[in-house]
Amino acid sequence: MHAAGSTSKHCYLLCLLLLASCCQLAASQEADQQCAGPSDSASDAAEAAACSAEPLPTEQAAAADLQLEGLLQIKAVLDAGGVLTQWTRQTGREQGYCSWRGVSCATDTSSGTKQVTALLLSSTADPTAVVGLQGKLPPASALKLLPGLTTVHISGQPGISGPLPESWADLAQLEVVQLHDNDLNGELPDSWAALTGLKVLYLHKNKLSGSLPAAWGDLAALEDLTLNENKLTGTLPVEYAGLSKLHSLWLFSNRLTGQLPAAYSAMTALEDLQVSYNKFSGELPAEWAALVNLRILNVGANKLQGTLPAAYSSLASLQELQLFENRFSGPLPKQWSALTDLQELNVYDNALSGSLPASYKALAKMRSFTISKNTFAGSVPLQWGKWKALETFVAWGNEELVGCLPSRWEQQLAYLSFEEEVFEGTAVTGFCQRKADSPAAKARPSAEM
Repeated sequence: MHAAGSTSKHCYLLCLLLLASCCQLAASQEADQQCAGPSDSASDAAEAAACSAEPLPTEQAAAADLQLEGLLQIKAVLDAGGVLTQWTRQTGREQGYCSWRGVSCATDTSSGTKQVTALLLSSTADPTAVVGLQGKLPPASALKLLPGLTTVHISGQPGISGPLPESWADLAQLEVVQLHDNDLNGELPDSWAALTGLKVLYLHKNKLSGSLPAAWGDLAALEDLTLNENKLTGTLPVEYAGLSKLHSLWLFSNRLTGQLPAAYSAMTALEDLQVSYNKFSGELPAEWAALVNLRILNVGANKLQGTLPAAYSSLASLQELQLFENRFSGPLPKQWSALTDLQELNVYDNALSGSLPASYKALAKMRSFTISKNTFAGSVPLQWGKWKALETFVAWGNEELVGCLPSRWEQQLAYLSFEEEVFEGTAVTGFCQRKADSPAAKARPSAEM
């Protein structure tokens, strides 16, 4: 076994040496051609100087040369505008590329050499921001020359267009791929299901189209997936229920249809699920009550209907619940008073009815409560005056809502326009008088106080 492993290692190093020699020979021939004619630019001089250098003599240096070749191939594809001025053969000698903007290296413990571990080409990553890249995503053949590469971050580059390369499926070492806020188009490659070590995949804010690949249900290590603000169509693959490590799933602002899969209840690590501004129909799956780690659930602006699941009272970690602009009917479940971590509830523009639950006084962390454009009846419970964290209360457009608001809110929410946010389209009239202000109440403590 030891002899076989040794032979394999020597074969690998021999391949590196041969490939490095080929790269150096090609570079030398290119430099000879440049030296034969007049030099028109500083870059020509840099290339000639670099190609006149002695070949790197060791196996480790040969591997380092391959990394330089890979980086220069990457530059040739995605930097048509010449933004990456540091990225030259001359400055990259002797692993100088590890100091290039947009390149991160780490020392390999087995060989003692530095390996490129990350490409960080984001336009917003101050102070190392790279702005103005133009071209396409590099092919896998270039990235393969960086054997230690685990992170590819190319974002905020509207000049980067074209499809997602199918060939990246061969880059099994990738763990983080961030390609958001670009001008990428085309479909999501089924082949990327082979990236079984991938933990983070950000593809939001592009022009990607087509359906969600069912095969991506095999991305067992995936923790964060953002596909929002694209042009994706079709339904949610039930296969994604197997993504047991997924923490965040953003699919909002696409053209997705169909029902919300009840099978997603198996994604128990999920903390942030956002599918708003699509065309989903059907009911909210009661089975999602099993998503006990969920902090944010946003299903707003779809075509969902039915009653709100009382079983969601088990979502003890829930902090934000967005249900706006759907067709939900029935009452607000009294059982939701158990959601004591809830800070924001928005049910704007539905067909909800019934009275407002006084039991919601237990939602002590509530900051924003929006119930406008429904058919709620009765009064706003005075007990809600105990919401000391409340910053926003919006209730307009509930014609059968009557009575007055908790007196504390007059000062607590003084910056709100109550005429627009509450009184318009309701029968609510001002603020309730404090019980302590009435003669009968002076002899006993006020329940509201």
